[in-house]
Amino acid sequence: MSLCCIALLVSWVIAFWESPAGTLAQSRGDQRTKQLENEKKKLERTKDPANRAKSLMRTAEILLTYVNDAANANDPEKLKSAVAQYLQTVKDARDTMMKSGLDPHKKSGGYQAVEIALRKQLRTLQDTSRILSVDERQPVDEAVESIMQIRDEFMRALFGTPMESDGAQAVVAFAQLPG
Repeated sequence: MSLCCIALLVSWVIAFWESPAGTLAQSRGDQRTKQLENEKKKLERTKDPANRAKSLMRTAEILLTYVNDAANANDPEKLKSAVAQYLQTVKDARDTMMKSGLDPHKKSGGYQAVEIALRKQLRTLQDTSRILSVDERQPVDEAVESIMQIRDEFMRALFGTPMESDGAQAVVAFAQLPG
């Protein structure tokens, strides 16, 4: 993620925080803004792809709280914007690792960190989707699909196969065992 994108991200967060929807989270907002600034500084300093990806995933985690706040405030415009910022940050983390040239079997730290964060964030997105009406869910449901696809990319990189969230693939693999 370029420094320009991070600066825009931080300014968006500040604008969101000062908006009526953001007043719900102002007690956390100041802390989140500081956390985003800290992650921005880390990204400016580090060149290591694994550390960059980890920092981007921490940024995504913070942005996900804004997605949840917008959903709770029932603000569809802020929700779309927050989801877009979140997804872009996750995609930047994915691109950082996938284009790093690091072997996921020998230097798996960054790959594993992103996959674990995505698994946790996927659950949060699914919970957020459940609090929205069916008509309001589209941006969050699309984000869930995107995150599942990105997570599958990491699972293929780490293990060679995508992992089905319902365990169906494991059942098929077990059924195909000789004996």
